[in-house]
Amino acid sequence: MDRGKSPWHVVKTNTLLAQAKLLKCQLSRPWPRRRPDQAASPVMNSLARMFDPVMGWMARRYQAAVATELKKYGLRYEDLYDPQLNMDVDEAMKRLPVEVIDARNQRLKRAHDVSLKKHYLPKALQDKQTPYLSYIQDMLDQVEAENKERKMLGTGKIYERQLP
Repeated sequence: MDRGKSPWHVVKTNTLLAQAKLLKCQLSRPWPRRRPDQAASPVMNSLARMFDPVMGWMARRYQAAVATELKKYGLRYEDLYDPQLNMDVDEAMKRLPVEVIDARNQRLKRAHDVSLKKHYLPKALQDKQTPYLSYIQDMLDQVEAENKERKMLGTGKIYERQLP
């Protein structure tokens, strides 16, 4: 190993290589991908019905694990939405009341502080957290409906991002 490179560099490089191999494998599958408008075969429908209870159980377990991690830092699930990555989220956040945005910023600051100190919130505060309480989804649905309507009318988004 080179002296100038940390062991994390090797782990990161190996992870990226593994992801690239997985992507190459997925792209070179011999069977064609199914378009969303194509109907699934009866075999696939029966398999989906067979594994539906298992997938539901796994989804509930995963949601519980995510909720536990969010409670440790005092976050809500929608705090993880990035307004710089998704313009619809940015527009929805602009439409929210100032108190809601301030509460979100306070939760994010507290999470950063707790994370940097390498501690979690006290157990009493973790029990009071509501990680799946929605505060932006209604506004986000409204923005997406407006975008869908604009697309049907043939007009563009009013907040389209353009690269220089």
